[in-house]
Parts: sequence; structure tokens; C-alpha cells
Amino acid sequence: MSELRKVLLNTKSVVLNLEQIASGSFYITEDYLKFLSERVVFDYNNNNILSLREKIGEVRAVEFPLIPVPSEMARRITVRSISEKNRFLFYGALSNRRINLLQKIRDAGIEVDVATNLYGAKLGEAIQSSRAVLNFHFYENSSVFEAARCLRPVGLGASVISESSLKPKNIDWEQLGVVFSESDSLASIAQTTLANPVECFRRMQRMIDSLADRRWIDICVEAIEFAESEV
Repeated sequence: MSELRKVLLNTKSVVLNLEQIASGSFYITEDYLKFLSERVVFDYNNNNILSLREKIGEVRAVEFPLIPVPSEMARRITVRSISEKNRFLFYGALSNRRINLLQKIRDAGIEVDVATNLYGAKLGEAIQSSRAVLNFHFYENSSVFEAARCLRPVGLGASVISESSLKPKNIDWEQLGVVFSESDSLASIAQTTLANPVECFRRMQRMIDSLADRRWIDICVEAIEFAESEV
């Protein structure tokens, strides 16, 4: 953190936090928390800000929504093209709890591809060839919604099935096509998603319609105005 402090010295800058503060991750060090306390912070989820305040007291922080951008590919999706995709995708680092949840999905007869080292165009291709993307929490003790992981699949028009999560206050991810479920119901939701391509198409349409609302711009402007008043 010392090198980063040097870079930011005497600058009017804002730090974007993408870590789950309550997770116990090895990234959440005392030095990192102190660094956040010294800066104005944008955070993708207000629950992280609450956890930060529990750990270090008052901070200059505000929720700044991570918002997907609908791709041209998403706008060309049809019910027929969805019905041709019968596999699900999970991508990202694996933990014991994620492995256990993946096995439950597979035990229900759902075919799931797992990608732990897939990036860029190849990841985009994998998302586009899948019926839905699965989102499971990595940590046992933190259920903050992994918005950054879901930006790309949502923007590409894919359905996302996620464990129930602590969601941000300023963006409704259910309106953006994400289906949230308790862990013991994930397999059932996956089966329904596989059986109903029309519902997948409706989720994608809700995402496009919701993001046409300019209130997202107003939310971002309010956060920027807060930052300008604090730096």
C-alpha cells in the first residue's frame, strides 16, 4: 500500500473498493483498511460500507453502482437461440462451498461447465454459448452480491442464477435479469431455467428496458458530487 499512497499523494482521487470487507479475505489487512480510511471511497455495495464502519469507524464512502451495458449481441438474442443452449457455466476461483454447490446442481441433472482460467474473448464466447451463468459465494461468512462477476454475463444477455445475497441499495439486479435463490433451491431454479427459454428471454428484455432508465445517471452523479465535496 505504501507505493499506492505515493502515487496518490497530493491528488484529488477516489478509491473504488471491490473487496468484500466482512469476508475475512487475506486482502482485508489492517493496512488496507487504514488506506480506505484515508481516502474517499466508492463501493459497489452499501453493505461493504456498513462493514467498513463497523471495523474502523466513520469513513468517507458512498455506494457507486456497477452497471452492465447491454451488448449488441444481447439485443439480437431470440427465444430460439436460447433454446439451443443446454449447458450452464460457472467461472472464477473455486472454494469448497462452491464445489459443493456445483455438485448439487450436477446431481440434479444439469450440465455445468467450470472455467477457472478463462478471460477476454474466450470467456465471452463461453458465456454466450451457455443457457445461464451460476454465481455462488466464495466465502462462508460473506454473502455480498458479486456484482463485478455478473456485469459481463448480464450485459451479454445471459441469465444469471445467484445465491441469495446482500444486494446494493441503488441498483435492482433482479430487474436486470438475475434470479436469486437460497442455496437449497438453486438446482430447482436451474431446472426451471433449462425448461423455460421464454423466461430467459424475458429476463434479458427486463435488463435492457431497465437500463434505458436515466435514473442510473442521476445515482452516479450524486456519488460523484459527494466525492467532489469530500476530496
